[in-house]
Amino acid sequence: MDSRLDTHRNRRRGVCTWGPAWGIRSVWASASMLLACAALLLAGCGNASRPANASAPLPKIPHARALVWQDAQTPVSLVLQTPWPFQPPTLAVAPSNGNVAYECYAPASATSQSGQVWVTRDRAAHWTRAADLPTGGEVDSCTITVNDLTPTTAVAMTFRDARDGCFACAHGTRSYFLTTDGGATWTPQSGSVFPIGQFATARGVTYALNTPPLADAQPWQSTLLVSRDGMRTWSPIDQPIHASSGHAVMRFWLSPATGELLAYASNSAAFEEQVWLSRDGGGQWSQLQGAIGQEYIVRIPDAGQPWYICGMRDGMDSTHPVGPNMLTCSYDSGKTWHGAGGPGGGPYGVQNGVFAFADDGSVLQTMPLSTTPTLGATTPSQVGRLIPRGTTWEPLGPAPTYGPILYASGVLWMTPQYAGGDPHGTISTASYT
Repeated sequence: MDSRLDTHRNRRRGVCTWGPAWGIRSVWASASMLLACAALLLAGCGNASRPANASAPLPKIPHARALVWQDAQTPVSLVLQTPWPFQPPTLAVAPSNGNVAYECYAPASATSQSGQVWVTRDRAAHWTRAADLPTGGEVDSCTITVNDLTPTTAVAMTFRDARDGCFACAHGTRSYFLTTDGGATWTPQSGSVFPIGQFATARGVTYALNTPPLADAQPWQSTLLVSRDGMRTWSPIDQPIHASSGHAVMRFWLSPATGELLAYASNSAAFEEQVWLSRDGGGQWSQLQGAIGQEYIVRIPDAGQPWYICGMRDGMDSTHPVGPNMLTCSYDSGKTWHGAGGPGGGPYGVQNGVFAFADDGSVLQTMPLSTTPTLGATTPSQVGRLIPRGTTWEPLGPAPTYGPILYASGVLWMTPQYAGGDPHGTISTASYT
Protein backbone atom coordinates (compact mmCIF):
# COMPACT_ATOMS: atom_id res chain seq x y z
CA MET A 1 0.00 0.00 0.00
CA ASP A 2 1.31 3.44 -0.94
CA SER A 3 0.77 5.01 2.51
CA ARG A 4 1.94 8.55 2.97
CA LEU A 5 1.95 11.21 5.64
CA ASP A 6 -1.63 12.44 6.05
CA THR A 7 -1.44 15.95 7.47
CA HIS A 8 -4.57 17.86 6.57
CA ARG A 9 -6.81 16.15 9.18
CA ASN A 10 -4.26 16.46 11.95
CA ARG A 11 -2.66 19.81 11.23
CA ARG A 12 -4.83 21.58 13.82
CA ARG A 13 -3.96 19.20 16.65
CA GLY A 14 -0.29 18.99 15.68
CA VAL A 15 -0.19 15.26 14.92
CA CYS A 16 1.45 13.54 11.99
CA THR A 17 0.05 10.12 11.11
CA TRP A 18 0.37 7.59 8.34
CA GLY A 19 -2.84 7.47 6.35
CA PRO A 20 -4.30 5.63 3.31
CA ALA A 21 -3.06 6.19 -0.21
CA TRP A 22 -4.00 9.51 -1.66
CA GLY A 23 -4.27 8.37 -5.25
CA ILE A 24 -2.54 10.23 -8.07
CA ARG A 25 -1.13 13.60 -7.00
CA SER A 26 1.51 15.75 -8.48
CA VAL A 27 5.09 15.41 -7.37
CA TRP A 28 4.97 19.04 -6.29
CA ALA A 29 1.88 18.46 -4.09
CA SER A 30 3.42 15.39 -2.45
CA ALA A 31 6.62 17.24 -1.77
CA SER A 32 4.68 20.15 -0.30
CA MET A 33 2.85 17.85 2.08
CA LEU A 34 6.07 16.18 3.18
CA LEU A 35 7.70 19.55 3.80
CA ALA A 36 4.65 20.69 5.75
CA CYS A 37 4.80 17.69 8.03
CA ALA A 38 8.53 18.05 8.43
CA ALA A 39 7.91 21.58 9.65
CA LEU A 40 5.35 20.27 12.08
CA LEU A 41 7.80 17.68 13.37
CA LEU A 42 10.42 20.35 13.92
CA ALA A 43 7.84 22.39 15.79
CA GLY A 44 7.06 19.54 18.17
CA CYS A 45 4.60 17.57 16.06
CA GLY A 46 2.58 15.15 18.12
CA ASN A 47 4.03 16.34 21.43
CA ALA A 48 6.35 13.38 21.10
CA SER A 49 8.66 14.16 24.02
CA ARG A 50 8.72 11.30 26.54
CA PRO A 51 7.15 12.17 29.89
CA ALA A 52 9.25 11.58 32.97
CA ASN A 53 9.19 7.97 34.20
CA ALA A 54 7.42 6.70 31.09
CA SER A 55 8.36 3.24 29.91
CA ALA A 56 11.74 3.45 28.24
CA PRO A 57 13.35 0.95 25.89
CA LEU A 58 15.21 -1.72 27.82
CA PRO A 59 18.99 -1.48 27.56
CA LYS A 60 21.00 -3.83 25.38
CA ILE A 61 23.09 -5.99 27.69
CA PRO A 62 26.47 -7.33 26.48
CA HIS A 63 27.14 -11.05 26.74
CA ALA A 64 27.91 -12.30 30.23
CA ARG A 65 31.54 -12.58 31.28
CA ALA A 66 32.88 -14.47 34.27
CA LEU A 67 33.69 -12.37 37.32
CA VAL A 68 37.36 -12.06 38.28
CA TRP A 69 37.73 -12.00 42.06
CA GLN A 70 40.64 -10.40 43.90
CA ASP A 71 41.51 -11.03 47.55
CA ALA A 72 42.48 -8.38 50.08
CA GLN A 73 42.67 -8.09 53.85
CA THR A 74 40.82 -6.18 56.53
CA PRO A 75 43.04 -3.64 58.33
CA VAL A 76 42.79 -5.54 61.63
CA SER A 77 42.20 -9.20 62.38
CA LEU A 78 38.58 -10.05 63.00
CA VAL A 79 39.72 -12.52 65.66
CA LEU A 80 40.37 -9.49 67.88
CA GLN A 81 36.81 -8.22 67.59
CA THR A 82 34.75 -8.62 70.74
CA PRO A 83 32.15 -11.33 69.99
CA TRP A 84 29.10 -9.59 71.40
CA PRO A 85 25.83 -11.30 70.41
CA PHE A 86 24.02 -9.92 67.37
CA GLN A 87 26.91 -7.63 66.47
CA PRO A 88 26.41 -6.50 62.87
CA PRO A 89 29.24 -6.37 60.32
CA THR A 90 31.78 -3.68 61.06
CA LEU A 91 32.76 -3.11 57.43
CA ALA A 92 30.59 -0.64 55.51
CA VAL A 93 30.88 -0.20 51.73
CA ALA A 94 29.79 3.11 50.19
CA PRO A 95 26.70 2.36 48.04
CA SER A 96 27.56 5.09 45.52
CA ASN A 97 31.25 4.18 45.14
CA GLY A 98 32.18 0.51 45.29
CA ASN A 99 35.86 1.35 45.78
CA VAL A 100 35.27 3.03 49.15
CA ALA A 101 34.68 1.23 52.44
CA TYR A 102 35.00 1.94 56.15
CA GLU A 103 36.06 -0.49 58.87
CA CYS A 104 35.06 0.25 62.47
CA TYR A 105 37.07 -1.59 65.09
CA ALA A 106 36.42 -1.93 68.83
CA PRO A 107 39.36 -3.70 70.52
CA ALA A 108 38.57 -6.34 73.11
CA SER A 109 40.40 -4.26 75.72
CA ALA A 110 41.11 -0.59 75.15
CA THR A 111 44.18 1.03 76.64
CA SER A 112 43.54 4.38 74.97
CA GLN A 113 40.95 5.79 72.62
CA SER A 114 38.40 3.11 71.64
CA GLY A 115 36.54 3.00 68.37
CA GLN A 116 39.11 2.93 65.58
CA VAL A 117 38.11 3.74 62.01
CA TRP A 118 39.93 2.70 58.84
CA VAL A 119 39.13 3.74 55.27
CA THR A 120 39.95 2.20 51.88
CA ARG A 121 39.48 3.88 48.51
CA ASP A 122 40.78 1.04 46.34
CA ARG A 123 38.63 -1.98 47.30
CA ALA A 124 40.63 -2.95 50.39
CA ALA A 125 43.99 -3.06 48.61
CA HIS A 126 45.21 -0.30 50.95
CA TRP A 127 43.80 1.05 54.20
CA THR A 128 44.28 4.44 55.86
CA ARG A 129 43.80 5.02 59.58
CA ALA A 130 41.11 7.67 59.96
CA ALA A 131 40.38 9.66 63.10
CA ASP A 132 39.32 7.64 66.13
CA LEU A 133 35.78 8.04 67.38
CA PRO A 134 35.78 10.38 70.40
CA THR A 135 34.00 7.91 72.65
CA GLY A 136 35.71 8.98 75.85
CA GLY A 137 36.22 5.38 76.92
CA GLU A 138 35.93 1.73 76.05
CA VAL A 139 33.10 0.45 73.88
CA ASP A 140 32.04 -3.08 73.00
CA SER A 141 31.16 -2.59 69.34
CA CYS A 142 30.95 0.03 66.63
CA THR A 143 29.23 0.14 63.26
CA ILE A 144 29.19 2.61 60.38
CA THR A 145 26.38 3.61 58.01
CA VAL A 146 27.53 5.35 54.82
CA ASN A 147 25.34 7.90 53.07
CA ASP A 148 23.69 6.22 50.06
CA LEU A 149 24.75 8.97 47.64
CA THR A 150 27.77 10.64 49.30
CA PRO A 151 30.71 8.32 50.11
CA THR A 152 32.50 10.88 52.29
CA THR A 153 29.52 11.19 54.66
CA ALA A 154 28.86 8.50 57.26
CA VAL A 155 27.44 7.95 60.74
CA ALA A 156 29.21 5.75 63.30
CA MET A 157 27.45 4.17 66.26
CA THR A 158 29.24 2.76 69.29
CA PHE A 159 27.65 0.56 71.93
CA ARG A 160 28.65 -0.14 75.50
CA ASP A 161 26.73 -3.04 77.04
CA ALA A 162 25.03 -2.49 80.41
CA ARG A 163 26.46 -5.78 81.71
CA ASP A 164 23.06 -6.73 83.14
CA GLY A 165 23.26 -10.34 81.98
CA CYS A 166 20.61 -9.90 79.28
CA PHE A 167 22.55 -10.07 76.05
CA ALA A 168 19.42 -10.15 73.89
CA CYS A 169 17.94 -7.05 75.56
CA ALA A 170 20.45 -4.68 73.94
CA HIS A 171 20.60 -2.62 77.14
CA GLY A 172 23.48 -0.20 77.19
CA THR A 173 24.81 3.13 75.97
CA ARG A 174 24.79 4.13 72.33
CA SER A 175 26.73 7.08 70.97
CA TYR A 176 26.62 8.56 67.47
CA PHE A 177 29.21 10.44 65.41
CA LEU A 178 29.01 12.11 61.99
CA THR A 179 31.74 12.61 59.40
CA THR A 180 31.40 14.64 56.22
CA ASP A 181 35.06 14.42 55.21
CA GLY A 182 35.65 10.72 54.81
CA GLY A 183 36.59 10.04 58.44
CA ALA A 184 39.12 12.83 58.92
CA THR A 185 36.90 14.23 61.69
CA TRP A 186 33.96 12.85 63.69
CA THR A 187 31.39 15.07 65.41
CA PRO A 188 29.23 13.70 68.27
CA GLN A 189 25.52 13.69 67.45
CA SER A 190 22.34 13.52 69.48
CA GLY A 191 18.63 13.82 68.94
CA SER A 192 15.58 11.77 68.08
CA VAL A 193 16.78 10.95 64.57
CA PHE A 194 19.32 8.47 65.93
CA PRO A 195 19.91 5.63 65.43
CA ILE A 196 20.00 5.95 61.66
CA GLY A 197 19.57 2.75 59.71
CA GLN A 198 19.98 4.46 56.33
CA PHE A 199 20.37 7.99 54.97
CA ALA A 200 20.84 9.72 51.62
CA THR A 201 21.53 13.30 50.55
CA ALA A 202 20.79 15.02 47.24
CA ARG A 203 20.19 18.64 46.26
CA GLY A 204 21.00 19.76 49.79
CA VAL A 205 18.22 17.62 51.29
CA THR A 206 18.90 14.60 53.53
CA TYR A 207 16.48 11.74 54.10
CA ALA A 208 17.03 9.28 56.96
CA LEU A 209 15.36 6.17 58.29
CA ASN A 210 15.22 6.25 62.07
CA THR A 211 15.33 2.63 63.28
CA PRO A 212 15.05 2.03 67.06
CA PRO A 213 16.85 -1.03 68.44
CA LEU A 214 14.93 -4.22 67.79
CA ALA A 215 14.52 -4.91 71.49
CA ASP A 216 12.72 -1.58 71.93
CA ALA A 217 10.41 -1.84 68.89
CA GLN A 218 6.65 -2.25 69.51
CA PRO A 219 6.85 -3.78 66.86
CA TRP A 220 8.38 -1.88 63.88
CA GLN A 221 8.76 1.78 64.73
CA SER A 222 11.01 3.02 61.95
CA THR A 223 10.26 6.53 60.70
CA LEU A 224 11.30 8.22 57.45
CA LEU A 225 12.56 11.76 58.11
CA VAL A 226 13.78 14.72 56.06
CA SER A 227 16.24 17.48 56.91
CA ARG A 228 16.67 20.61 54.82
CA ASP A 229 19.22 22.36 57.04
CA GLY A 230 22.26 20.08 57.06
CA MET A 231 20.91 17.39 59.43
CA ARG A 232 20.21 19.86 62.25
CA THR A 233 16.41 19.53 62.35
CA TRP A 234 14.16 16.77 61.05
CA SER A 235 10.52 16.24 60.05
CA PRO A 236 8.66 12.96 59.38
CA ILE A 237 7.37 12.46 55.83
CA ASP A 238 5.86 8.96 56.01
CA GLN A 239 2.59 9.86 57.76
CA PRO A 240 0.47 8.94 54.68
CA ILE A 241 1.94 5.43 54.73
CA HIS A 242 1.24 4.99 58.45
CA ALA A 243 -2.23 6.51 58.20
CA SER A 244 -3.24 4.51 55.14
CA SER A 245 -2.26 1.03 56.24
CA GLY A 246 -0.36 1.10 59.52
CA HIS A 247 2.86 0.18 57.73
CA ALA A 248 6.36 1.34 58.62
CA VAL A 249 9.06 2.12 56.07
CA MET A 250 11.79 -0.52 56.11
CA ARG A 251 13.97 0.75 53.25
CA PHE A 252 13.93 3.70 50.85
CA TRP A 253 15.67 4.77 47.65
CA LEU A 254 16.32 8.37 46.55
CA SER A 255 16.89 9.44 42.94
CA PRO A 256 19.40 12.31 42.88
CA ALA A 257 18.39 13.12 39.30
CA THR A 258 14.68 13.63 40.03
CA GLY A 259 14.31 13.91 43.80
CA GLU A 260 11.81 11.04 43.74
CA LEU A 261 11.56 8.61 46.65
CA LEU A 262 10.65 4.93 46.57
CA ALA A 263 9.88 3.21 49.88
CA TYR A 264 9.32 -0.38 50.93
CA ALA A 265 6.97 -0.64 53.92
CA SER A 266 5.88 -3.55 56.07
CA ASN A 267 3.24 -4.31 58.67
CA SER A 268 5.03 -6.74 60.95
CA ALA A 269 1.82 -7.73 62.70
CA ALA A 270 0.09 -8.88 59.51
CA PHE A 271 3.25 -9.58 57.47
CA GLU A 272 2.04 -7.43 54.61
CA GLU A 273 4.52 -5.59 52.40
CA GLN A 274 3.91 -2.55 50.20
CA VAL A 275 5.84 -0.27 47.84
CA TRP A 276 5.18 3.48 47.76
CA LEU A 277 6.38 6.20 45.38
CA SER A 278 6.69 9.95 45.96
CA ARG A 279 7.50 12.29 43.11
CA ASP A 280 7.87 15.39 45.30
CA GLY A 281 10.35 14.35 47.98
CA GLY A 282 7.83 12.85 50.38
CA GLY A 283 5.05 15.44 50.15
CA GLN A 284 2.61 13.03 48.54
CA TRP A 285 2.77 9.24 48.24
CA SER A 286 1.06 6.71 45.99
CA GLN A 287 1.05 2.98 46.57
CA LEU A 288 2.26 0.82 43.68
CA GLN A 289 -0.24 -1.92 42.96
CA GLY A 290 0.81 -5.43 42.00
CA ALA A 291 4.07 -5.51 43.96
CA ILE A 292 4.73 -8.92 45.53
CA GLY A 293 7.65 -9.51 47.84
CA GLN A 294 9.09 -9.86 51.31
CA GLU A 295 12.15 -7.90 50.26
CA TYR A 296 12.90 -5.65 47.30
CA ILE A 297 15.81 -4.62 45.14
CA VAL A 298 15.66 -1.35 43.21
CA ARG A 299 17.61 0.31 40.42
CA ILE A 300 17.56 4.08 40.92
CA PRO A 301 16.69 5.84 37.64
CA ASP A 302 18.40 8.66 35.83
CA ALA A 303 16.31 11.65 34.77
CA GLY A 304 13.48 10.64 32.43
CA GLN A 305 13.94 6.93 33.12
CA PRO A 306 11.62 4.58 35.05
CA TRP A 307 12.31 2.79 38.31
CA TYR A 308 13.33 -0.89 38.09
CA ILE A 309 11.85 -2.83 41.00
CA CYS A 310 11.93 -6.54 41.87
CA GLY A 311 10.08 -8.17 44.75
CA MET A 312 11.32 -11.45 46.20
CA ARG A 313 9.30 -13.98 48.13
CA ASP A 314 10.79 -17.07 49.72
CA GLY A 315 8.68 -20.19 49.39
CA MET A 316 10.14 -21.55 52.65
CA ASP A 317 8.85 -18.59 54.70
CA SER A 318 6.07 -19.76 57.02
CA THR A 319 4.36 -16.35 56.92
CA HIS A 320 3.81 -16.64 53.18
CA PRO A 321 3.36 -20.33 52.28
CA VAL A 322 3.27 -19.72 48.56
CA GLY A 323 5.19 -22.77 47.35
CA PRO A 324 8.22 -22.11 45.15
CA ASN A 325 10.38 -19.02 45.42
CA MET A 326 9.01 -16.06 43.46
CA LEU A 327 10.66 -13.12 41.74
CA THR A 328 8.40 -10.43 40.27
CA CYS A 329 9.83 -7.38 38.49
CA SER A 330 8.66 -4.08 37.06
CA TYR A 331 10.61 -2.00 34.55
CA ASP A 332 8.16 0.90 34.32
CA SER A 333 7.98 2.33 37.86
CA GLY A 334 5.47 -0.26 39.03
CA LYS A 335 2.84 0.13 36.31
CA THR A 336 3.22 -3.49 35.14
CA TRP A 337 4.83 -6.51 36.77
CA HIS A 338 6.40 -9.59 35.20
CA GLY A 339 7.00 -12.94 36.84
CA ALA A 340 10.67 -13.81 36.52
CA GLY A 341 10.28 -17.36 37.81
CA GLY A 342 12.81 -19.20 39.95
CA PRO A 343 15.14 -19.68 41.53
CA GLY A 344 14.31 -16.18 42.70
CA GLY A 345 15.43 -16.62 46.27
CA GLY A 346 18.14 -19.22 46.50
CA PRO A 347 17.80 -22.44 48.49
CA TYR A 348 17.89 -20.85 51.96
CA GLY A 349 15.94 -17.64 51.59
CA VAL A 350 16.09 -14.32 49.85
CA GLN A 351 19.14 -13.13 51.77
CA ASN A 352 21.28 -15.81 50.12
CA GLY A 353 19.72 -15.47 46.67
CA VAL A 354 18.82 -12.31 44.75
CA PHE A 355 20.87 -9.45 46.17
CA ALA A 356 20.97 -6.47 43.77
CA PHE A 357 20.28 -4.76 40.48
CA ALA A 358 23.45 -4.20 38.48
CA ASP A 359 23.94 -0.81 36.89
CA ASP A 360 22.87 -2.23 33.51
CA GLY A 361 19.51 -3.36 34.91
CA SER A 362 20.34 -7.04 35.32
CA VAL A 363 19.26 -8.86 38.49
CA LEU A 364 22.15 -10.48 40.37
CA GLN A 365 21.84 -13.62 42.47
CA THR A 366 23.90 -16.29 44.17
CA MET A 367 22.90 -19.76 42.96
CA PRO A 368 23.91 -23.14 44.43
CA LEU A 369 26.33 -25.22 42.42
CA SER A 370 24.89 -28.36 43.99
CA THR A 371 21.48 -29.56 42.84
CA THR A 372 20.87 -31.24 46.21
CA PRO A 373 21.86 -28.66 48.83
CA THR A 374 21.69 -29.47 52.52
CA LEU A 375 19.92 -26.93 54.68
CA GLY A 376 22.42 -25.06 56.81
CA ALA A 377 25.44 -26.40 54.94
CA THR A 378 28.02 -24.13 53.30
CA THR A 379 27.08 -25.24 49.80
CA PRO A 380 29.37 -23.81 47.08
CA SER A 381 27.62 -21.23 44.96
CA GLN A 382 28.02 -19.19 41.82
CA VAL A 383 26.84 -15.75 40.78
CA GLY A 384 24.13 -15.51 38.15
CA ARG A 385 22.30 -12.70 36.41
CA LEU A 386 18.93 -12.19 34.76
CA ILE A 387 18.76 -9.46 32.11
CA PRO A 388 15.64 -7.25 32.05
CA ARG A 389 12.60 -9.37 31.13
CA GLY A 390 14.88 -12.34 30.62
CA THR A 391 13.85 -15.90 31.36
CA THR A 392 17.19 -17.64 31.84
CA TRP A 393 19.77 -17.06 34.56
CA GLU A 394 23.25 -16.62 33.09
CA PRO A 395 26.21 -17.86 35.18
CA LEU A 396 28.96 -15.38 36.06
CA GLY A 397 31.30 -17.90 37.65
CA PRO A 398 31.75 -19.35 41.15
CA ALA A 399 31.71 -17.24 44.29
CA PRO A 400 35.00 -17.23 46.22
CA THR A 401 33.42 -18.34 49.49
CA TYR A 402 30.06 -19.05 51.08
CA GLY A 403 27.80 -16.21 52.13
CA PRO A 404 25.88 -13.18 50.87
CA ILE A 405 27.37 -10.76 48.34
CA LEU A 406 27.16 -6.98 48.46
CA TYR A 407 26.89 -4.93 45.26
CA ALA A 408 27.90 -1.26 45.23
CA SER A 409 28.10 0.79 42.05
CA GLY A 410 29.66 -1.83 39.80
CA VAL A 411 31.68 -3.67 42.46
CA LEU A 412 30.82 -6.93 44.24
CA TRP A 413 32.11 -7.54 47.78
CA MET A 414 32.30 -10.72 49.83
CA THR A 415 33.52 -10.34 53.40
CA PRO A 416 33.92 -12.89 56.21
CA GLN A 417 32.14 -10.54 58.57
CA TYR A 418 28.82 -11.50 57.03
CA ALA A 419 28.84 -15.29 57.17
CA GLY A 420 31.03 -18.34 57.01
CA GLY A 421 34.26 -16.85 55.72
CA ASP A 422 37.86 -16.55 56.79
CA PRO A 423 37.89 -15.22 60.40
CA HIS A 424 41.30 -13.62 59.81
CA GLY A 425 39.88 -11.02 57.49
CA THR A 426 40.12 -11.99 53.81
CA ILE A 427 37.94 -9.83 51.59
CA SER A 428 37.12 -10.62 47.96
CA THR A 429 35.98 -8.07 45.38
CA ALA A 430 35.11 -8.23 41.68
CA SER A 431 34.09 -5.75 38.99
CA TYR A 432 30.81 -6.26 37.20
CA THR A 433 31.15 -5.28 33.54
